[in-house]
Amino acid sequence: MVSRDEMSSAFSKAFSRPPRLLFGNPVAFFFSFYYAYIYGIIYVFLVSIPLLFGSPPFSYPGLFSYQWPQYTVGFGYTGMAIGFGTSATIAATQQDRIYKYLSKRFGTHGEPEYRLVLTQIGMVIMPIGLFIFGWTAQAETHWIGPMVGQTAIALGLMLAFNSIQNFFVDAFAPYSAAAVAGATAVSYP
Repeated sequence: MVSRDEMSSAFSKAFSRPPRLLFGNPVAFFFSFYYAYIYGIIYVFLVSIPLLFGSPPFSYPGLFSYQWPQYTVGFGYTGMAIGFGTSATIAATQQDRIYKYLSKRFGTHGEPEYRLVLTQIGMVIMPIGLFIFGWTAQAETHWIGPMVGQTAIALGLMLAFNSIQNFFVDAFAPYSAAAVAGATAVSYP
């Protein structure tokens, strides 16, 4: 049987661990805020796609819109779906392969930083996608232009998102759940 004091101590340690990791570890702090930034961009795009592609009530006065009928506005998310699916496939097939290759190359048993290769790739692809999306939408080009941009954005976002989660799991073991909880808490204000 566990005493009340032991139980209280265990609960206070468990519930204080995510903020202690978040604010006491600079790596957890900065990656958590980049994680939150990625989350923010995802939500901005979930809202902006109907504004760009839809007709009233989805469009906004003064903003360019492709004026797709209401029953086809959902197709505006196709680019994001393709990007998310592609990034999930890349992460599932390449993440461990990259980790094993770098472990072998540098003669280690593996470092958490080896999980960040896909984050770096995603951090390069995402701004390119943002540029394509914004430029083509502002220039009022064919609808495929912003769709290509959002595919690249989704690809870059999810590559970074998935590999940061894997980094948290490897870097903060056995307290991985606390690290992910701290990052998630920053993502949901």
